[in-house]
Amino acid sequence: MKIRYVSPIAVLALALTGFTAKADVIQGEVLVHLKSGVDVAAFNQTFGTSTMLSSPYTNSYRLAAPAGIDVTALATQMTWDSRVTSAGPNLSNRSLADAPTDQFIFTADADQAQSTQFIFTADQFIFTADQFIFTADQFIFTADRNPGLFAYMTQSTSALIHYGSVSKQYRGTGVIIAVLDTGISTRNGLLAPHVLSGWNFVNGNSNTDDSPSGLDSNGNGNFDEDAGHGTMVAGLINRYAQGASLLPVKVLDSDGAGSLWATTEGIRYAMAHGAKIINMSFGSSQDSPLLQEAIRDAWAANVLIVASAGNSNTNVPQYPAGNSMSLSVGSLDAADIKASFSNYGSWMDVLAPGVGLPSTFWTGQYASWSGTSFSAPLVSAEAALLMGARPTWSAARVRTRIKTKADSVDALNSSLTGQLGKGIVDFDATLTGI
Repeated sequence: MKIRYVSPIAVLALALTGFTAKADVIQGEVLVHLKSGVDVAAFNQTFGTSTMLSSPYTNSYRLAAPAGIDVTALATQMTWDSRVTSAGPNLSNRSLADAPTDQFIFTADADQAQSTQFIFTADQFIFTADQFIFTADQFIFTADRNPGLFAYMTQSTSALIHYGSVSKQYRGTGVIIAVLDTGISTRNGLLAPHVLSGWNFVNGNSNTDDSPSGLDSNGNGNFDEDAGHGTMVAGLINRYAQGASLLPVKVLDSDGAGSLWATTEGIRYAMAHGAKIINMSFGSSQDSPLLQEAIRDAWAANVLIVASAGNSNTNVPQYPAGNSMSLSVGSLDAADIKASFSNYGSWMDVLAPGVGLPSTFWTGQYASWSGTSFSAPLVSAEAALLMGARPTWSAARVRTRIKTKADSVDALNSSLTGQLGKGIVDFDATLTGI
């Protein structure tokens, strides 16, 4: 861990895990969706498997395979069985420790910043409805030094996405956004009132807190690389859609590791608990028929999937972003140039800022992080404003509106013409004339 100081605030530099994920087959496990009425016990007897977990939403099962069996070959064999709708190996999503981005935690004490630099009183700094849409009981400025809060509230991202006078008339009230991630910390007093009770698919309980757990799931020597990831995603959504409710669905541990089973069950849990938008700031280079089924079911239920495109600087699709029914989001820097880490390709839908975005952190403080992980929640927030204003609109119509109102950046990225989707999202354009 390296400490560096940047005047007038100090920041703690940590290794970024971000979005980019590598898909690996989890040996010894296979996932299967059986046709209605099929007895899993009889199915297990046929293949020598045993049930580890069953889905309360579909006739799907997480099965333990016999020792020494190649689970990919076993899943292929299962697909030939007439009782099977789909089958595949369970997959692990692992964040890459060498992702080319940095994370900063804002502090004010380490370099003895003067309190007068960060004092906000009614006489000095007045917030109006046109500026931030915060009321006194929601947001109280004190004389405490809090540069992170200042960065969060005044971030330049707002100008980049044209979050202006039109957008600020809307709040996303009544819209539930499921955040499938590392959980959401409620230690921040601004964020906490918007967080609902959710579920932890990593540990199988209701504890959806986002905090370090002493894990090094990918074995790279760095512990808890993704602690705070979900809270930052949630904070960015809340910054721009302050009336929306956030449903924490923990599908990644504090080191950024999860599984296909947790993802598909998380999608179905979100649907069952009223989510109209599902934000997934993680992914895999490998697609799966079970993931395709879950996304297809969400689409049929009028639920919008918003997914990060990935941080590998490649045109190879990541999943779920690569699914044609997802709204895939890549990253730009402050000059509307593709972020160095962001994936691209003809499969991408839109772009949003993704470099150095300040947001809420698991400690209750604020941090700045980069990656397509933090571009997706901006688009989720935009979708929430639109759905809150037009609750009868379908997910398909919302997705189309966001795409058609985006601003092309091809002229600034000439080597990637046609590879950056419709361009950077434009909040005001999207919400004008609806």
